[in-house]
Amino acid sequence: MGRNCRLLQNRDRDQPALALIRDALARGVPVRTRLRNYRRDGTLFWNEVFISPLRDATGEITHFLGVQEDVTARIAVEEAQRDAEQRLRDLLELSSDWMWEQDASLRFTGLWTPPGGSSPFEPGELIGRCRWEIAFDGIDEEGG
Repeated sequence: MGRNCRLLQNRDRDQPALALIRDALARGVPVRTRLRNYRRDGTLFWNEVFISPLRDATGEITHFLGVQEDVTARIAVEEAQRDAEQRLRDLLELSSDWMWEQDASLRFTGLWTPPGGSSPFEPGELIGRCRWEIAFDGIDEEGG
């Protein structure tokens, strides 16, 4: 409490988020951002920082309130999700078959066709509907 957290950045002081914080402090406005910080052993961790000016009855800033939350786990999940989505896009791009995605209620949520390929359906015919709600005229169980 009442301590400067600059030491947590180690030598990593060229972060755009730091300029954002400095600007918000100079203008006296709240700011929320993420910072790369480092533990004593040098291990990287991510802090989400919220800083807000506190004003007296006349509107003058008397203090700043800062709250930090370690969001390292959240960042790792977000990165894993981005990686998984990229792997899926790569797989879909390489596939020679059309593919679809369904939610837990078995409603179609996505339709992909191979580059230069085609699907027997337009995405608008499937999205939001279940298989039993769609006419499969001329399409046998093997998809042909």
